[in-house]
Amino acid sequence: MDMQSKLILLTVAFVLVGLVRGYCAMKEM
Repeated sequence: MDMQSKLILLTVAFVLVGLVRGYCAMKEM
């Protein structure tokens, strides 16, 4: 696995976590 694909994977994971957190925060309101 080269550096670029690792970076892309990290970014995708980060965005997914952010989306899930935002969704949970919206559901609680």
